[in-house]
Amino acid sequence: MFWTLLLIHYHADNLNANITTKIAYSTYSKCGQAMTPMLKVVQREYPDAWAQCLETSTPTLRPKPRPAEFVK
Repeated sequence: MFWTLLLIHYHADNLNANITTKIAYSTYSKCGQAMTPMLKVVQREYPDAWAQCLETSTPTLRPKPRPAEFVK
């Protein structure tokens, strides 16, 4: 199963940091339905925030296992 990530990007001036939040959805359609309402909430505090749905190119969100030589 491939995933679609909702990316919401904004700049927090008080932290002097660019922040990208990622939320996984099972379909592009579900991501698209969630994007506008969630972005509106973020834009109340961060008016320049933007969002996009991005389809993954891998079938899992689980990170790759660490090589054995790095596992303690």
